[in-house]
Parts: sequence; C-alpha cells; structure tokens
Amino acid sequence: MKQSVKFVLLAVLFCAYCATAHGNKRVVRMANGIAVPIADYPYVVTVNVTDSSGQSYYKPGVIITDTQVLTAATVVSRTVNQPAIVSIVIRAGSVYQDQGGFTFPVSNYQKDPLHNSPYGSHDVAVITINGSFSGYANVKPIAMHSTPLPPATNCVALGWDTDVSSNALLRQAAYALSTDADCAASLDGPVPPTVQCAASVTVGFACHDDGGPLVCNGRLYGLLQQWCYSGVVPYVSIPAAETQSYLSPLLVFPASGSATVPRKNYMTCSCQSC
Repeated sequence: MKQSVKFVLLAVLFCAYCATAHGNKRVVRMANGIAVPIADYPYVVTVNVTDSSGQSYYKPGVIITDTQVLTAATVVSRTVNQPAIVSIVIRAGSVYQDQGGFTFPVSNYQKDPLHNSPYGSHDVAVITINGSFSGYANVKPIAMHSTPLPPATNCVALGWDTDVSSNALLRQAAYALSTDADCAASLDGPVPPTVQCAASVTVGFACHDDGGPLVCNGRLYGLLQQWCYSGVVPYVSIPAAETQSYLSPLLVFPASGSATVPRKNYMTCSCQSC
C-alpha cells in the first residue's frame, strides 16, 4: 500500500511538471551539458507540437529511418483536460532547437498502445513525416540496439539547454548504464520491463527532455522519460523485448535507389518561427 501511494504521488508530480514544460518552450533541458555540432549527431531532431489553443512546445526525437522519428509517448499524449494536438513539425539538421535546418510536416504518429501499463512503461511513439530525410545535410538515421548491454557501459545523453543569448543549443552529457537495483532505488519501486536506467557520469541534469536519446557505442539505446533526475535517470529501453515487439512491424525502410527532391534550406533564417 505504501508503495502504491508513492507511485500516485509521483504521478501527480509528473503531471505538474508536464503542464509546466508544455506551457514553456524554454524549460531547462540538458543542464551543464557540453555544446556539440549537429554534424556529430545528425539523427537528433526537434519535435514541435502545437495544440488547438495555439500553444506549442519543443521536444527531442531521433531519426530511425528515412521517414520516421522515434520519441517518447508522452510527447504526443494528451489528457482529457488538455487541448488536442493540431500539428506536429519535425526540425532536422540544426544545432538549434527552434531555428535553422530543415522542417518536415508530419503525416501521422502512433504511440505504443501499452503506454503506462504499468505506469511509466512503454513510453515510446513513432512519428512519420511527409517526404523523406534522405539527401539533406546533417540529417541521417541512427541504427538501434536490439540486444541489452551490461551495466557500466558508457553512453551519451543528448538534449538542449540555453546559452547566454537564450538560444537552445544541442548538448551532450556522459552517462553509464545502471544496474536494475540502482534503477529500482531511483524509481522507488519495481523497474518496468521497458525501462533501463543510466547514471550521470558528469554533472549533466536531464529535465523535461522526454524523447531525448541515449546513445551507446554509436547506436540508439534509450529515450529519456519525463521525470527530472540529477543522478540515476530512467530511459525507455530500445533493446527491451516489448519495445522491439512494438517497433518491428512499424519500421519502414526505403527501396534502394529511391530518389528524393530537396526541400528548402532554412539555415539562413534568423527567426524562430520559420
């Protein structure tokens, strides 16, 4: 009973944080991370969600095929009291969260139907764009891990934080995979089968950057969940059997030799709404 109460309180705090993050485009993300060029991480994108009230928010996503982005299910989830999502736009190829690079309209999105069953599990969604990412500078899919890695494996977490000019720039922080015991202690309860934790090696602090990638040995290993942690952080485990079962039927890979027509380059645009 005590553990159930703790999870209810965690859910209440989670919703409060979610409301704050969705109402503010500039919530602190990857605090104390190191600024990195998009050329080193061409698979990181911004998922710009706009709802029927006119409010919009930015979340990270990861290109996994020439037409698909992976992000957290919380990014595209709405409660009965929240305005409906009216549009989603993907911004790729830019070190900035809200300007530059290339923009792609979204044709559809699908979150794992088992999201939050149990609470905190299956927090993953696939977003499909109109067109293709192929052929654009600093825009490229990342391969995904399909088998688990041992604890203490060194990884890199990616997200955004603002600079002195209030521009949200891509940053990285060093993390290492945690044991199940450390993960359970951080979550104050059982670890869902689709969750893998990682511990901050440096002073990085991930907050509200749900959907942000955890990359181990050059492959996508996890997606940050929405909780705010400065130590052991929960991630959606990409190689988890249940995550793989959800993703496998959805992934679409283009036929070889397919051509794409370049879209407009927005790198010279200085505004934040381009």
